[in-house]
Amino acid sequence: MTDPFYAESGNKPDNLPLVLLHGFCETHRLWDQFRQALGEETWILCPDLPGFGRSTSLPAGFTLSEVAHRLAGWLEQLQISKCILIGHSLGGYVALAMLEHHPQLVAGIGLFHSTAYADSPQKRRSRNNVIDFVEKHGVEVFATSFVPQLFYHTNRKQLKEQIEVVVADAAATPEHTLISYTRAMQQRPNRLPVLEKWGGPTLYIIGEKDTSVSLEDSLQQLESLPQADAHILHDTGHMGMLEQEEQSIQIVKDFIQEVRQQKNS
Repeated sequence: MTDPFYAESGNKPDNLPLVLLHGFCETHRLWDQFRQALGEETWILCPDLPGFGRSTSLPAGFTLSEVAHRLAGWLEQLQISKCILIGHSLGGYVALAMLEHHPQLVAGIGLFHSTAYADSPQKRRSRNNVIDFVEKHGVEVFATSFVPQLFYHTNRKQLKEQIEVVVADAAATPEHTLISYTRAMQQRPNRLPVLEKWGGPTLYIIGEKDTSVSLEDSLQQLESLPQADAHILHDTGHMGMLEQEEQSIQIVKDFIQEVRQQKNS
């Protein structure tokens, strides 16, 4: 079995594939509709990050940079020399680590409800609370309370089935994976300077009502990223790929074309 495990769609090989990285306590299944919708446009690869889904974990105490190194090795095994990299939340943090350590692999980068900032002191404390809760109550109880809160409250009823799928994936996360990633996120550095220095095609997809990555924080970052392509999804929380599926797919489709045009110009 290839590690990490991944799902793919589209024409292989593609000279500029799209790699979609899921977020915390998610799996490649988050992107199923994107693979179906965009498979005719490009080659799409959706890995399970180490420790999630069907991918093996990294040794205890890993950093997000080490996750990025493993994914870079995987891309090289697949003989991918450049890709468009879009990450949801945690996946965005990993994408930024890849941009820092393996910039030659990245033709374009997208932060989907994610941030280049490090954790604030308040956020670091909240991550300690997550670890305490999971150690006391277990992953399944955490998943059933954590996941629905990621969706804007007005969207939860109509997305009940989708939420149940995300809850099921979250509940299946090994406890050591959940805790290890919580600590790794807590310790990650501010990578806004990495984006500023790079200056390549950059996408921000922002949830207007996102309580995990605030609109204000995203807009503040964009002030120093004049080249970034930014989209605000209205009445949307932290799960725009499900809350505003069609709009999100179109944004990603347009970004693929933008990166290709820049690469060929």
